Amino acid sequence: MRYSHRWREIDLNACRTAVIAAVLLLVVFKKTVFDNKKMAQDIEQQSSKQGTALKNVSCPKNEEVKKGKTFTCTATLTNGQKFNITFQMTDNNGTVKFVKATKQ
Repeated sequence: MRYSHRWREIDLNACRTAVIAAVLLLVVFKKTVFDNKKMAQDIEQQSSKQGTALKNVSCPKNEEVKKGKTFTCTATLTNGQKFNITFQMTDNNGTVKFVKATKQ
């Protein structure tokens, strides 16, 4: 009986070690991504405040928050005209600036 009990201890320790290693890998290699749905809502709200009503705004999923990185969202004016809107991240905290808008 002691023999099998010892193997359970070893298995438990091995499992603990594997779990700790997996958590460390997730922490080290985790990338921060922005909330694409919130970004789309913010674009719609800001455009409304500026007198340009955009609808159906869609931003890409899983965009890494990294200074200098650019990404493009799509939007539609109330008259049906579709646009690509490009933004650039100005820091590693998710702050973005408008770069350009082009018709599709």
